[in-house]
Amino acid sequence: MKSVAIVGAGPAGLVAAKTLLHSYPAGTFRVFIYEQSPRIGGLWACESPVQTGLINPEMRTNLTQFTVSFSDLSWESVDVSSRPHVDGSNVTATDATIAPIYPKAWHVDRYLRQYFQKFIPADIISFNTRVKNAERVHQDGRIYWKVKSFDYYSNHHVEAERIFDYMIVTSGFLERPREIDCKIHDIVPSQRQIRILHSSQFRTLSDLSIDGEPLKGGKVLVVGGSHSGGDIAASIAFQMSTGRYSPLSQGAQPLEIVHVMPQPMYAIPPFIPASEETRGFMPLDFLLYRAVTRPPGPISFSFGRMAPERAEGTRNLILSLLNGSKPDSTSLETEKQEAREMVPPYAIVNESYVEFVRSGAIVPKIGRLLHLATQQASTSPRNDLDFLCATVANCSDAIQIEDVAAVVYATGYTASAALSFLPDEVKTHLGFDAAYPRLPLLLESDFLTRTAAIPDLAFIGFSNGPYWGVMEMQARVTARRWAFDMELGAEERRKQDSANIISCMHDFRHAMANEKSAVPQNLFGDYVGLMEQASRELDLERNDLSWGEREGPICPSRYTDAGTDQKEAQKTMASLQQVMEKALHQGLFVARAAFRALQGNWKTQCLGRQDPPSPALLNQNLTVTASFHPRTPTDPDFDLEYLYIEKCMSVADAGDTGAVSRSLVYRYSEARDKMGVWSVQDDDDDGNGTMTAGRLDYLVDFDLADGKPPTEKKTWSAIGRNTHGVDTVSSTYTFHFTGAALHMFSIETQIGNTDAGPVLEFVR
Repeated sequence: MKSVAIVGAGPAGLVAAKTLLHSYPAGTFRVFIYEQSPRIGGLWACESPVQTGLINPEMRTNLTQFTVSFSDLSWESVDVSSRPHVDGSNVTATDATIAPIYPKAWHVDRYLRQYFQKFIPADIISFNTRVKNAERVHQDGRIYWKVKSFDYYSNHHVEAERIFDYMIVTSGFLERPREIDCKIHDIVPSQRQIRILHSSQFRTLSDLSIDGEPLKGGKVLVVGGSHSGGDIAASIAFQMSTGRYSPLSQGAQPLEIVHVMPQPMYAIPPFIPASEETRGFMPLDFLLYRAVTRPPGPISFSFGRMAPERAEGTRNLILSLLNGSKPDSTSLETEKQEAREMVPPYAIVNESYVEFVRSGAIVPKIGRLLHLATQQASTSPRNDLDFLCATVANCSDAIQIEDVAAVVYATGYTASAALSFLPDEVKTHLGFDAAYPRLPLLLESDFLTRTAAIPDLAFIGFSNGPYWGVMEMQARVTARRWAFDMELGAEERRKQDSANIISCMHDFRHAMANEKSAVPQNLFGDYVGLMEQASRELDLERNDLSWGEREGPICPSRYTDAGTDQKEAQKTMASLQQVMEKALHQGLFVARAAFRALQGNWKTQCLGRQDPPSPALLNQNLTVTASFHPRTPTDPDFDLEYLYIEKCMSVADAGDTGAVSRSLVYRYSEARDKMGVWSVQDDDDDGNGTMTAGRLDYLVDFDLADGKPPTEKKTWSAIGRNTHGVDTVSSTYTFHFTGAALHMFSIETQIGNTDAGPVLEFVR
């Protein structure tokens, strides 16, 4: 029996242990897991009354449940009906026994715990145990790993020692946040009145101040591109919107958020148009991770810098997803810079970032933060407040950002602490260099799991944002090699692949030091290629159900081995195919996409007759504006919510002006895939009232019939019906999309069988 030490019990550690124990006959491997925390889950261990992890439990994944999963545990088998609240009580959502298609972090935590309970014996893991050091020792003519550990939370630090044949490191990149990379002048930490924090430390707006009180003025500076920077900027903007537009709020004006990023960035919503041929929407990874787009023949893992023509093609694809063939006005400035430099485009998945930029809540700045310094009181708008001044370099220019009241840096993490237990000699063989936090190791062999110099050491999931399917493939490759003491594939091809990868890694490091703009967002992000090539070399069974090999998106459950629970894999694939069919032909996700796209400000005009209760506005010059302000849902049965504010300014013939305002609450339920409109209680003179939803006015049903004429392919209609009062009131909503963007929509109201009521048209 071969013994294996696994360091870490996050997703990578769990799938490594499961593969070693279940994919080979009993007695092949003896596994022991070291986990320094009190529970499994790693980064995702966030379902706790005490929220002390690196991520917010309510954070959504940026990939669907079909990608964030392993081959043989279906999300349909995971109960997410309730979770502990901060006060220890249970929060129950009546319709949410199955996780949404984009799970929240606490859902992922629940998934991993069920995976652990199903596949891994509890007695092979040692919690609260940190590995102090691990060294290769010669004994009886062989090389072993001697692992020393201690109780991480004990004051006595009593050490234990074990011997293993092999070791797998799965502690990953997210051991410790990276410090902000800029010079800080005239700011004494002990006297600092302005909070400077890593994005992992942010949960609520109170985290932005030293005393936990709301900020009274100034700007919030967010530093860092890619997913974490965009997500944290949008999260702060959302919470500020909630604070301004929620019931019982103090009506505080949201502060400006300045987002500094080193390269242009696109924010893609999670649901995008399915194709030119259909009218539906689908999750983004359904489109991105398809084998059908690859050239004929065997699909293989590709890597390297993005050539300019490929960068341009990727950029055009992103623009078509976002806006059809139209450029978005919010990205024109960054688009010019991209066209000039031809840099690889960076993209994030976020529902609200673009609209917060469009409305001015987030102001993006391209550049790198150079300095932070105390701002002179004489230049501050309020002498009673402390502010910082930030200096940002943009190409050859430097700009000043004044009145900074808080700084959130989304600069990622360092893996150095996760490797501290390895001897320097081993780290030298691994090519370790802390100067390259995105590529600290040179793992050129077996799908980025090891270096040929140390065949008894493997790394799984040791990359920035690894795919779950890739982690499972890496575990399978490692287990196969150690079970049979043999390499995968032909020797010549294997050597050539390793040589190509190590050359690419050195090229990436050179670019990181000298040509940062040439570094791709995902260094080895060919998910489809790696999954297909690894599956072929491992001779795995395909689980395509009714699809052909290249049909539909790939996911871990399409590749199974002897240890896979086939029923669970088939359940996942059946669910995936059902969701795909509904998205393409039955309008699933249309209501979700339309609701998301409503956010922000609109110009409104009345195209039909003006009905009471506003007869005074007849025959007058009207200026009508409408805005949808996102806020935390005020009813737990709903997932998304807006406060809608409509303001009508009129100028009569005599020159007098008048104003009429009204508010509504729009809500969306993902479990029901329904959108509704509520009246607002007790409006005040500003039209905001208590901002509390009153009665349900309209429940909006989309016309999900397929086969519309080609001219209407990008148009969706929905009917909102309400039976309050004597007459039956209905409103017809018509949504006009270009790409994922909603550029226009209209509402036509009817009372009974008459054509009475206005037609309101909304444009950006």
